[in-house]
Amino acid sequence: MSQVQVRLTPILLVLLLAAGGSGCSVLNFTTEMDVMATSTLDSVRVYQDAGLTSDGVNWGERGIDSVQLELANVEPYHLVRFECDGHLPDVVPVLPSRRNPLKWVDAGLTVAGIAAIAVGIPGDQTGLIVGGFFTAFYNALGLLFPPKKVYAKTLEGPALRAIPTRREDQPLVDMHTVDLAIDSGHYEWTYYEDYSAYLEGRDNYLSGDEDAIKLTDSNLDAAPRQLLIDHGFLPESNTLFSDVEKGELSCAIEHVMEHRAGGMLRYDVKTAWAIHNPYAMATDTVRITSSSTWSGFVIGEGLRRDLLNDCLLDALVTVIDGETGLNWEAETSRDVEAEWKADWDTLSLAAQFGGERRISETLDAVVTVTSEGGHGSGCILASEGWIVTNHHVVDDTTAQYEVHFADGTSLPANIVRWDPVVDVALLKVDTTGLSALALRPTNDPVDIGDAVYAVGTPYDQGLDATVTRGIISSRRGKGMEQRLQTDVSISPGNSGGALLDEQGRWLGVVNAKLVAMEVDGIGFAIPVEALPRALRLKLD
Repeated sequence: MSQVQVRLTPILLVLLLAAGGSGCSVLNFTTEMDVMATSTLDSVRVYQDAGLTSDGVNWGERGIDSVQLELANVEPYHLVRFECDGHLPDVVPVLPSRRNPLKWVDAGLTVAGIAAIAVGIPGDQTGLIVGGFFTAFYNALGLLFPPKKVYAKTLEGPALRAIPTRREDQPLVDMHTVDLAIDSGHYEWTYYEDYSAYLEGRDNYLSGDEDAIKLTDSNLDAAPRQLLIDHGFLPESNTLFSDVEKGELSCAIEHVMEHRAGGMLRYDVKTAWAIHNPYAMATDTVRITSSSTWSGFVIGEGLRRDLLNDCLLDALVTVIDGETGLNWEAETSRDVEAEWKADWDTLSLAAQFGGERRISETLDAVVTVTSEGGHGSGCILASEGWIVTNHHVVDDTTAQYEVHFADGTSLPANIVRWDPVVDVALLKVDTTGLSALALRPTNDPVDIGDAVYAVGTPYDQGLDATVTRGIISSRRGKGMEQRLQTDVSISPGNSGGALLDEQGRWLGVVNAKLVAMEVDGIGFAIPVEALPRALRLKLD
């Protein structure tokens, strides 16, 4: 072998090392992770995060029980979701937890490059020195650049919380409402540098929203209601007018704490739960703090519905599992109506019965009821200033209400009494000599198919005394919740107006229209025969 060949061989070896191995740890793009769901459950579905939107994480299903996931090492975290029928889902945040093994290769080649330089310097072997330099340089850079840590090779799934199935001795349960009742300063967020800081409680700073968030009857009741249906607490065929006896839960979201940790987000939410009664009488109330699963954080997204739902479902399971001490039997057997009306004396009013009128002759007996929040309609029950409307038209007891008459005059109105179950209220204005509606006698019941007229103020005050025509479609419900179904045209503002027969006699108080896509001609009115009991009246 010639001297040139002897000198070239180490140079070629060093250059080969430099070309083939320099900074190879940077090219460690993915980790194959073996995921094993909890051994106590079968058919656990495993999902991996596949993107993030303002609505939450997009999940990609990867398999059942035992799966292999491909995790990008350049990502700061991954989320793995576990679901199993009959259990609440859970999400495990996965972070890089072990040193990139190829960093050892970079470290070794860096040392080898330095050694090559050291060998080449005494013999003035330029090629060896140059090759050693580039080998040491590029591999040293590989040591500095990410990924410095990569994901673990295995992950064991968490234990999932079981959702109880209703027993025969447990009551049926429905969700009446979920309210947002977040006072000023009760929507907060805490920042953590990373997930480890969150686990150790090392927050960077706390901030909050000074604006209150108040919303009665939010649309957050859909997920809790579906859970109740799925686990036998609520019949799936629950209809608008159901004869099924069931208790109802009211929930209010009172405090939201966001934990923001290294791009991830989690909620702690305090909710107040009570067995609903429609008269808002005092009842047992329990407060539960529950946590959501982990998700990704999107700047400026506001309250996240998916995470609120997680917290609501977790708290609901605590309630139906009997862990809260809510006295279902005592609350559902209370005669709340009697308590509500215990101080009411029977009012004797001089009402009119029977007689025939043209519809046009009844218009001055239907009024418009206004407040700063909007308007509704009302019916003159007695000439001494007694007016009936819907409770939901005057449900804000702090508001000032005014009654506008057909002759253009108006008077302030006092709310005398109301029944939120029947949805009626009795108003009094300081006047006499009003033209009152004539009630259809109870011994002459309305029949399905009979023609009827609705009189009220739809949509705008300028449309007062509007008349629309239809028929009685059916009678729905029973007892104090009975309603007359009609196809007469009803619009916002008609609430509290009159439903009349062809002789101009008063049949009912218009109170609702069924609003949905592809639904038309379904309205409801409260029969006038419900007024005496609902408002404790004696009509002479």
